[in-house]
Amino acid sequence: MPPSKFLLPSLTLAMGVTPALALDLDANGLGDVWEARYHASGLAASDDTDGDGQTNAAESVAGTDPRDATSRHAVTIEMNDAVISLTTETQPGKKYQVVSGPMPNGPWNPVGDPYIATAAGTHVFTPAAEGALAFYRVTVSDTDSDNDGVDNWSEFQLSGFDPQSAT
Repeated sequence: MPPSKFLLPSLTLAMGVTPALALDLDANGLGDVWEARYHASGLAASDDTDGDGQTNAAESVAGTDPRDATSRHAVTIEMNDAVISLTTETQPGKKYQVVSGPMPNGPWNPVGDPYIATAAGTHVFTPAAEGALAFYRVTVSDTDSDNDGVDNWSEFQLSGFDPQSAT
């Protein structure tokens, strides 16, 4: 029996949404804390420094290392009977959301609640089946839980900051 569900891993940036919450004082399309964390100042947002298929801008959104091809937002899919599992590595402070659509190019709609990672690790999504055919993506984006203007991922990287407290 052919599979009835398909997966398209993606970054929110690839869907045309920019990382509005990441501090980018030099307006180069890369988060400033991400640049400091990965010694990435001077890299072009549109380049793929490590050749992993994701631009430096996408790596900035995902919180991954632009010089390590194994450090990237990726999703694996498993089907067991009618249950689909989407597994992704997570970065602390990043928001992950399963979206589905009827065609590979969308339109995309959220499925279930987003997951905001509090630590690096692995998260498994098990979205409910949505009919005879659906395409799935897992998006990653920034979030600012305490509304202080600094995204959660950046606060996890900076000593003395707490993504749950604006003070």
